[in-house]
Amino acid sequence: MFKKTGIRLFNLSACLLAIAVTTGSSIATAAEGVEASARAKFESNTVVKLPEGYRSWTHIGTYFKEPGKTTILDGSVIEGAQFGNTYVEPSALAAYKKTGKWPDGTQFVKDFTASSLGDECDDKSGVCTKNKGQKWPQDIESCDKVTGECKTTHGTGVFEAYYFGAGYMVKDAKRFPKAPGNWGYFGFGPVKGTPYPKTAELRPMEQCSGCHVANRADKDYVFSDLHLGLQQ
Repeated sequence: MFKKTGIRLFNLSACLLAIAVTTGSSIATAAEGVEASARAKFESNTVVKLPEGYRSWTHIGTYFKEPGKTTILDGSVIEGAQFGNTYVEPSALAAYKKTGKWPDGTQFVKDFTASSLGDECDDKSGVCTKNKGQKWPQDIESCDKVTGECKTTHGTGVFEAYYFGAGYMVKDAKRFPKAPGNWGYFGFGPVKGTPYPKTAELRPMEQCSGCHVANRADKDYVFSDLHLGLQQ
């Protein structure tokens, strides 16, 4: 009787040990890759949805372009100064920091905004047309169209006024097996005064990936050295 009980206890212990090992392995795997629930949502191999909540992802850097420069979204000229705010999906970033490599499923979003212009703001009321008719939090005295700088009651600066589009970069070996690094590139916009499109088509190499291939092939096609949040 005691022997049978002992055998049962031994088997139970072995079972619990196996579960513990399996669970630990799953946790380790999740830490080194992109969580299934966080992966990109595709409607087909060439059409992807704009990811939800990407502005709550990890912000890794912002770049600035002077007023009157073209946007990488379609080559059109943007009147105000441009800001490119770059976000990366957090579980992909965690894997990158641990292994030094971007896992399959990695996603980057570069969210574009433009600054206000002098003739769009009423010096007395502070209301700007590209701020959806709302008063700015601080009174704007004047804006320089050449530099994009605005004088305010709290000092001089270049201020983001409105969103106009987003670039999207997705690493997916299944959908892009022949693409360099298995990266796919998409663009939402540019748009003015309306929400971004909900879906986007895969862009040809000459529009987006060509620049990454020519300049950052040794870094898995990511401009990691230009983003402060990716510097180790």
